[in-house]
Amino acid sequence: MLRVLDVGGLPRVFWWVWFSTLVARTGAFVAPFLSYYLTRSLGHSAAFAGFVAALNAVGAAVSAVVGGVLA
Repeated sequence: MLRVLDVGGLPRVFWWVWFSTLVARTGAFVAPFLSYYLTRSLGHSAAFAGFVAALNAVGAAVSAVVGGVLA
């Protein structure tokens, strides 16, 4: 028999997955503001901000493939 939490009667595993998703989405929320911070606050060029965004996208693509293979 699975142990359940008092909140909604859902299993503990559900809440761990929910919390992990919340943390991941919160981290992804920062990405759109990165170019603004790089150009306005740090004084870098728009080309540099685009390069950093491209590195982020490449890292996400590579990690998705590696994660899929590992799964």
